[in-house]
Amino acid sequence: MKPGLGFYFYIAMLFLQTSCGIAPYINCTEGKKVHVGMTQAEVIKLMGDPYFVSLSKGSFVFGWQDKEDVRQVKNNLQVTINPQTRLINKVEGTCFQ
Repeated sequence: MKPGLGFYFYIAMLFLQTSCGIAPYINCTEGKKVHVGMTQAEVIKLMGDPYFVSLSKGSFVFGWQDKEDVRQVKNNLQVTINPQTRLINKVEGTCFQ
């Protein structure tokens, strides 16, 4: 049984995040502009590359935060993306409120 393309995409994203050393960064002024219905490309253009990516069968979650240690995070933003439409269907975090 061969692994699907999604598996390879997940491994590539994991490799990119660990090898490129993306530092945590968030601009809450821009985060307040993120809303349901935006495209994945629009959010990345506005916020920059996400600090973390979580992939599942039904959705992608992109996230930005101000600290590496989750216990010390004061500002964060998470967007849930529909993988078929690439549209944002949920926005959460302290920078969204």
